[in-house]
Amino acid sequence: DEPFDKQAALDAVERAYNSLKLELDLAVAVADADLVIESMAEDTQAKIEFYQKLAPVLPAKTVVVTNSSTLLPSTFAKYTGRPEKYLSLHFANSIWKNNIMAQAQTDKRYFDELVEFATEIRMLALPVNKEKNGYLLNSMLVPWLLSGLDLYVSGVSDPKGIDLAWTRGTGAPKGPFRV
Repeated sequence: DEPFDKQAALDAVERAYNSLKLELDLAVAVADADLVIESMAEDTQAKIEFYQKLAPVLPAKTVVVTNSSTLLPSTFAKYTGRPEKYLSLHFANSIWKNNIMAQAQTDKRYFDELVEFATEIRMLALPVNKEKNGYLLNSMLVPWLLSGLDLYVSGVSDPKGIDLAWTRGTGAPKGPFRV
């Protein structure tokens, strides 16, 4: 690894900022796009309407991804006009990590390209090869939290004891109630 060069980083940010361009014509904005990342509110109908406007103006080469954290990509694949080039790239809680989720029609080639893209932008790509609500982290986290709640509501122990059992038993910094 190279040592951090503050001035080089500031110069790179300045170049990136100076190259930003606001384009209100969707067709012009995506005319030469290799990748389009949709990052809208979790509103199914609004996303469908967006994809229906986007699909007719996209070049054939363009891969489309959603940044949705709760909606599965298969919900929208048919509206993109390119289900084989459509998947999810979710920037997770920590900005340096992300989940990449395929849907049934995603061509593996584009999945692999997106994993490579994430790696190139210095992110830790977490491949999700099959659609799953909650991706990886929340698919494990929610049952764990519910297990702690079950122990409490069943009268097995109190939150402090449950958390202490977890932290001492696993070495984790927090138990389900502190989380």
